[in-house]
Amino acid sequence: QTSSGLVNGEEDNKTYDVVLLSSGDKKISVIRALRSLSDGIGLFEAKNLATDTPSTVVHNLTKYAAEGWKQVLEKEGAMVVIV
Repeated sequence: QTSSGLVNGEEDNKTYDVVLLSSGDKKISVIRALRSLSDGIGLFEAKNLATDTPSTVVHNLTKYAAEGWKQVLEKEGAMVVIV
C-alpha cells in the first residue's frame, strides 16, 4: 500500500465518465467541441448532449483522457465534472 492509500497501481485500472453540467452561453461552441472530440457523433446527438444537461458525454476514460475532455469543453464555456 502506498502513502496515498492505493494498492499496487489500483488507480491505473479505474475509469472515469465526463458529465456535462451546463453548456453555458456558448452552446454552439460546446456542440462543435463535442463533435471534434467524439468519433462519429452527429450534430443531432451533440446538440442533445449539450441541451439536455446534465448528460454523460463519454464513459470509461482514463483519468488523463477525462481531464483532456474536461479542459477542451471548459475552454468553450461548459461546466464539466469527472465522475
